[in-house]
Amino acid sequence: MKKIDINNTFFPGHEIDDPKWFAGRKSDIERTLQALSRKGNSVIVFGERGIGKSSFVSMIRMIAEGNTFLIHKHQLHKKYNKDFFNYQVASITCDAGTQNLEQILQRILTSPEGLKKIVQTRLVSSEQKSTDSVGLNFLKLLSLSTTSTDTKIEKAVEEKSVIETFTNVVLTIQNEILKREENLLIVIDEFDLVEDKSKLATLMKALSKGKVKFLISGIASDYSELIEGHKSVSRLLYQGRIKITPMTEDEVNNIFDLAENNNYN
Repeated sequence: MKKIDINNTFFPGHEIDDPKWFAGRKSDIERTLQALSRKGNSVIVFGERGIGKSSFVSMIRMIAEGNTFLIHKHQLHKKYNKDFFNYQVASITCDAGTQNLEQILQRILTSPEGLKKIVQTRLVSSEQKSTDSVGLNFLKLLSLSTTSTDTKIEKAVEEKSVIETFTNVVLTIQNEILKREENLLIVIDEFDLVEDKSKLATLMKALSKGKVKFLISGIASDYSELIEGHKSVSRLLYQGRIKITPMTEDEVNNIFDLAENNNYN
């Protein structure tokens, strides 16, 4: 048997970004896929600190974007084939600079991994077709030209109602930019760091009626600690309340199996 270096096998402080090193969580993955497959449903991932929430969210994000490694590993490909998930993903990780919903939405609008990435990708091909393309409609929402800098985009967002702007941008992406078979997944990780969590449930409820879904993650003993006092949002999280618990003995053993099989030493 190969000797395994335990220090290079467990990374409690580091998010796993490669599905081949992700062990266990089959039932959580399947429940999340079931939730994402339901129209109007969103997902909230919660649990103790350092238990693997961010790594789990990272894996779900990859699946949503079409990475089928874990789908095949857990024999879920017959139910969820390679064409089942076709999402454009906008994601942020909360920090000291995101203390309320407005700051979160501004970050999602302007960050490299946010909505701007999706629009700019489509804008390149759209500009070649027509000056009245749907890509330009996004920029018109912010009263900007295609040559606007990131600083100008941020300034425009600040001067408007961020919630109104965000809502208009998301609806424009949903109705005019996404392809017919595509959906939009908005990922907000480490949401527990946000002081003012109010208004998010209302926004989720307003936008989760079509192709838009949310994936919220954070430290909490119960999902209601992240979505404060909004019982009506429970319907949006049907099947999507994913509590990440300590790994079972079999799952821990699977980590060592992965290390041995992949020659990680």
